[in-house]
Amino acid sequence: DGAARTAAEAEATAIVDGHGARSASGGVSLTQAVELFVHARQPFLAEIAGLGRRRSLDSVRLASLYGDASALLDRLLLRFITAHQRDAMSGSGPVED
Repeated sequence: DGAARTAAEAEATAIVDGHGARSASGGVSLTQAVELFVHARQPFLAEIAGLGRRRSLDSVRLASLYGDASALLDRLLLRFITAHQRDAMSGSGPVED
């Protein structure tokens, strides 16, 4: 439902903020951090495809789920980049590669 979705997105946002800041403070460049994020999102998207097969979802519903998840992951990626840059600019890590 909408409340659970909002709560899950808020939790994911907090996690992404922490990971972005920690990667910057750990000396991971922004490019490397984004590569890791993009790589890590693939299992989530693959699980949606698996969910569609297991539940025999029609193509319209599956496309909607995939689109929603992809949009959320895109928002989280932008948030991750912002957190990384904010921490890097504070002097804890590299600003760019």
